Amino acid sequence: MTVFHNTYDFFADPTVQEVRAWAIQCHGDQLYGNVPWVQHLDAVAKILNDHYVNGHWAMKICYCHDLVAHTDVQVDDIRQRYGDEVAQGVAFCTDEPGYTPEARGATYRRVRDLLSQQFALSPVLNTVTEIALWVKLADRLASLRQARRNSQALLQQLHGEHQDFRDTYQVYC
Repeated sequence: MTVFHNTYDFFADPTVQEVRAWAIQCHGDQLYGNVPWVQHLDAVAKILNDHYVNGHWAMKICYCHDLVAHTDVQVDDIRQRYGDEVAQGVAFCTDEPGYTPEARGATYRRVRDLLSQQFALSPVLNTVTEIALWVKLADRLASLRQARRNSQALLQQLHGEHQDFRDTYQVYC
């Protein structure tokens, strides 16, 4: 499975069209700030594509990364639809329930533990974890861009958890 390609028109890819359509269906009328949720997912996908992380696993994890935390979709639903690798990547990216500082802290602790376990086994991350990390980083960048444009509350939240985010992901960067 190829992870990194030259940038391409990922919207024209039938696989991306299918997973994107499913994400739109699952998110329904949900908004990300004041825009349809798909705009956030498209922004994450564009960032990934701009950095050549655009294989099918990457795009599937990208478009599914918010489903478990923000819809009724479960990791097993994603596994049945797209396979173990995509389900593992989505599980890695999924925030703990709730938008509280405690829930966000629990997410960062869980991810730190997963990364520590993987690095204890090997200095090289497996492909799914690496893709999931790229998705999480692109998700953060897309969120920061959205917050700067029109959500002071989200910007403050992201700023408030910046140290946890940095402490969690710096081991990889």
